[in-house]
Amino acid sequence: MAGTARSAMSGERLPLSLSQQEVWLDQRTWPDSTHLNIGGAGFIDGPFDLALFRQALQRLVDESEALRLVPLLEGGQLLLTEWPAELEMVDVSAAAEPLRAMRDEWTRRIAEPFASDGRPPWRFTLFRHSDRLHGLSIQFHHLIMDGWGTSRIMQRWAELYNALAEGLTVPATADPGYRAFIAESMAYRDSPAFVKDGEFWAGQLPQLPSPLFARRFPQGGGGQLPHAHLCSQPLPRTTFAGLAAFAGAQGATVFAALIAVFAAYLARAGETRDAVIIGLPSLNRGGKRYRDTPGMFVGVFPLVVRLTPGMSFRQLLQAVSLALKAAVRHQRYPLSELARRLELIRHRRDSLFDVLFSFERQDYDLHFGAGKSFGACQTFSGLARYPLGITLCAFQSEQDVELHLEASPEYFFAAELGWLGQRLVHLAGSLASKPDCPLDEFPLTAAEELATLQCVAGLPLPPGLAGASYVEQFRRQVIANPHARALLQDDCRLDYAELDAWSTVIARRLREHGAAPNRIVALAIERSPAMIATLLAIGKAGAAFLPLDPDAPLARLDGILADAGAIALAVQPELAGRFAALPIRQVVVGEPEFGGNQPELPMLAPDSIAYVLYTSGSTGRPKGVVVSHRALAVRLAGISRLFAVTSADCSGQVTQLPFDPSLIEILVPLINGARIVLPPPGRLAPQAIGPFAVAHGVTMMALVPSTLRGLIDSLPEGQPCPLRVACCGGEVLPPELVGRLRDRIGTQLFNVYGPTEAVIFASAWDCSQRLTAGPLPVGRAIEGARIWVLDEKGRPQPFGVIGEICIGGEGLAEAYLNQPAATDAAFIADPFMAGARLYRSGDLGWLDDGGLLHFVGRRDRQVKLRGYRVELGEIESALLTLEGVRQAAVQLVNTPAGARLEAWVATTSSADRLRSQLAGRLPDYMLPAAIACLPELPLGSTGKLAYDLLPEIAGDAGEKASRPPSGDLERSLLAIWRVALKNDRLGVTDNFFAAGGDSLAAIDILSGVETLLERKVPLFMLIEHPSIEQLARALTPTGCEPSQDILVPLGPSAGRPAIYLAASGHGDLMRFRRLAELLGPDFDVFMLQPPPDDAIASIDDLARIYARRIGDSRPPALLAGFSVGGIAALETARQLQEDGEEVGQLCLIDTVYPGVMLRSAVFWRFLGWSARHLHVQQLSLNGRHLGALLSDRGLLAQINAIADYRPAACEMPVSLIKSSGMLRWERWVFRPWRRLFMAGLLEREVPGLHGSLFEAGNIGELAKMLRQLVEERSAGGVLR
Repeated sequence: MAGTARSAMSGERLPLSLSQQEVWLDQRTWPDSTHLNIGGAGFIDGPFDLALFRQALQRLVDESEALRLVPLLEGGQLLLTEWPAELEMVDVSAAAEPLRAMRDEWTRRIAEPFASDGRPPWRFTLFRHSDRLHGLSIQFHHLIMDGWGTSRIMQRWAELYNALAEGLTVPATADPGYRAFIAESMAYRDSPAFVKDGEFWAGQLPQLPSPLFARRFPQGGGGQLPHAHLCSQPLPRTTFAGLAAFAGAQGATVFAALIAVFAAYLARAGETRDAVIIGLPSLNRGGKRYRDTPGMFVGVFPLVVRLTPGMSFRQLLQAVSLALKAAVRHQRYPLSELARRLELIRHRRDSLFDVLFSFERQDYDLHFGAGKSFGACQTFSGLARYPLGITLCAFQSEQDVELHLEASPEYFFAAELGWLGQRLVHLAGSLASKPDCPLDEFPLTAAEELATLQCVAGLPLPPGLAGASYVEQFRRQVIANPHARALLQDDCRLDYAELDAWSTVIARRLREHGAAPNRIVALAIERSPAMIATLLAIGKAGAAFLPLDPDAPLARLDGILADAGAIALAVQPELAGRFAALPIRQVVVGEPEFGGNQPELPMLAPDSIAYVLYTSGSTGRPKGVVVSHRALAVRLAGISRLFAVTSADCSGQVTQLPFDPSLIEILVPLINGARIVLPPPGRLAPQAIGPFAVAHGVTMMALVPSTLRGLIDSLPEGQPCPLRVACCGGEVLPPELVGRLRDRIGTQLFNVYGPTEAVIFASAWDCSQRLTAGPLPVGRAIEGARIWVLDEKGRPQPFGVIGEICIGGEGLAEAYLNQPAATDAAFIADPFMAGARLYRSGDLGWLDDGGLLHFVGRRDRQVKLRGYRVELGEIESALLTLEGVRQAAVQLVNTPAGARLEAWVATTSSADRLRSQLAGRLPDYMLPAAIACLPELPLGSTGKLAYDLLPEIAGDAGEKASRPPSGDLERSLLAIWRVALKNDRLGVTDNFFAAGGDSLAAIDILSGVETLLERKVPLFMLIEHPSIEQLARALTPTGCEPSQDILVPLGPSAGRPAIYLAASGHGDLMRFRRLAELLGPDFDVFMLQPPPDDAIASIDDLARIYARRIGDSRPPALLAGFSVGGIAALETARQLQEDGEEVGQLCLIDTVYPGVMLRSAVFWRFLGWSARHLHVQQLSLNGRHLGALLSDRGLLAQINAIADYRPAACEMPVSLIKSSGMLRWERWVFRPWRRLFMAGLLEREVPGLHGSLFEAGNIGELAKMLRQLVEERSAGGVLR
């Protein structure tokens, strides 16, 4: 798009058509992006005449208005009367693989932006390998051309060439010209048809639909669209033909059939949906009227495809056909209007749909004389505008149809795209062959993907590793190393033989109380050697252990003991009195006891019960999870191998016994000959873990995020920590913790996942691997476990698709104790392994192509809010990825004003900052309405978050009164916002969306900000920083804050000739910095700006301040002033001369002579009144919006000071640089300077209009002229 530099060619200014306006708005949203570059390319086999080729191209440009359009940055466009056709030639004759070399070059060039230099935004390139082999690439900005137009350009070029080659009359076209379409477009905008179309779409989309895909890998691209994952998948002609034949038999089009295939897939890709929205381009060419007209006609409309339970493909195709037929009647309606009505920008969304489908059937079967085309293709920018783009290309009849997929890396991983292409092709063939089967009967995965899913599901343990119970394995260590240290707590030290003997004594007593296989013995013993010995003793006695929390309420303990049917309760002497009221036999375990006869202990069958753990049930009734010795042995062996445990390890037993990760710290070391060290009894404060681990040489631990944080925070400074390996589970692990642990001590940390029913944990991810952008994965299935992600019918979900996490393998619990119905619902037959079982976890997750499991959240934590499904765990995970967030909890809370999401966060950050960061990761409806920032969140007995203990958040949490602006940038932004939002009461902390901001207001604000800062600002900047306070902070890079100093260096000072630039106010810093960069390395450049406190009584006062600053520095080789700053520069030069200082020369840059009008207070008061009451703040003056300009205190102070100032000449060379745009008023604004300086004034012109002197097309000329002034003066010459 053209900026200030206009083409030298004459032309007619035209508005943008509605189709072009949509593209223009999209480009404004992503100002530096090339995603709107489009093109086509192909090869030419055979000789042809290059001169005729160029002649045909010129004819094409002459007759095609679209090829002579020059879009303008501010909107609108120029239609040039003529334009010399340009064909770039590229020689690839040296390429060993010419076709590949040409394709690579097409791909590279499509990613190059079109310059804003007044030229039509298209480029045609001919690649020559030999006289017989060429490649042709045509590329456009989408503002002037669409896909159909690209095809028509190719076809017409061939027609013109062939006619010229054969000496025939050039065939006429039925092209009415693009101007006619623009006129029709404008007429439609003001017609009743426009209103009717709007009513149709309001009925189709009464509210903004929820996104189809979750942003799983937020990248924070700084306003840039990410580079897309790209994949091409052939769709066999036979499959395509079969689909087309079926569609034709139903009276439908193959286009509708393809949409139905995609909708059938998308409705099941994740959670089941009753409606899928797909964006569709429409030709929008008025039937046949504009079929021959190159240009940008295409529109995009959202097709709403509604699905019902049990629907077949035949029924879906009928529904799509009807919906398509209705939608096409209203396809002209601008998508931006829909976006405004649905408040898209308020919801932090950049599109109404997540999938765009384009079906390209252009005919590229053409020839240029004897040169035949082949290998035609579209070229893509490689940038991801939507989460998923699907393009089906059917260009040449002998080729397979090509399915091109473009996916955003924020939503898809790279390998997922290849699988997705296979699924769509597989589904297209399956649906067409069985059109009357219900859609949900078709598997989404093809055979190859299913086989791969089976390969990554998990591996069994090597044979022979899990055949013995933990008791037998412990006994082996006793025999092998009887005197090795087994246990340590304070002064109690036990070796393996002593621990074995003591546990045998306790076992004998338990046998006397009825302990036997499949009988349950409970223990409520604090962390102590007695706890370990009793655990072993229960196993030796053949019974199953049931660990209880000694501090739990007696009523809860009584209910669990009764439900379990426990035969005895092992307690410590000091706790016997507390449990005396419980109706169960007590076995008191005190100090270590040795000796006595070794009883004959029962053999432990693999199927007998090893332990029972009670977990909280969703119905409120605790559930006893029954685990066999076989399952426990499998899991202990898998963890031992994962952790590489040896007899040299030392386990720190910090986890409460009723929490099954405690078995990692107790049984894993005991079956491997390692030792256990016990902290003191009772709850262990997280802050005590670090000193404990260092003091006792702990090498392995099982942690949860809160205890991991405590470990890191409490590690003694300067002391090495021997912790070798640890796992962290139970809750989402924040990436920040992983980084801190890795940087501090380098422990091998595993992020683990597995409910109690999966026995300790079933998957693990080595955190030493590269950290991902989003939440951390929970890893692959460990040996002995299998991980599947299944849909509602128990079928495998494809890679990347969310489903229920199901766990298999031999390391599974047997059942829920005394709850057969719950057992049957949770433990199901494994459909992939005969005789095996799967546990349905109720957790949601997805697998990547390497088998890594990604946890999403609990199915039962999914809530409905304002019609949207919201996964609370997803919000918590997003919060935990933010810098400085240690813990996060989110709940749906009912308040008097209605239901809302509330978040509690352990952080030192502010709620506003968190909300702003979160807005870049989640849609609006998932953003918490209130955020409480706390030092820590409450924890339960297991170290997990205690949701029931979260404090109440006040109804007005996070709200604060706005404040007036601070600094010139905030004042200027406030003026722009008040105009765009039509609200004079806005303050700098008011929220753009809460103030009623929409996409049009956003564009107005961005235009104002870009004029103010003279650089492009993407829409994301406003969306993620939706208050003036936040936006001002974001627009000011660190180290580039607007200086309040009067003398500001614009680069490093190195004793070079000094140039001083007097500013027009406080808004020139950025433009002066760019000018200083262009002046090059030969000068030291400084800016002079008025004091920040308005304390300027007169121009003489300001000049005296400037002169003192210059005097403290060094004499100027050039003293220049821009606009009103030139008047201060003139007076400063006079004062410096009076003080005896040398001034090389003076330059006035577009400085208007301070005549009566400029000095008039009435004139400036009128401008201020106009800005407020006539809504002309967006008009430009001095290169800045009028509203912002009138908020510049530095400018206004100088204007007020001019009132009593009368300029006087000075004795030095003086130059006047005039902008070409001001010359029409030269008589009034510049000519009086000639009378003042007489013949001593040197006048020069530069392109632009006042402030636009500093824009890209003009600032180079200005810098060149200033450089010449200094160099010519230094050389003693005169500038001509």
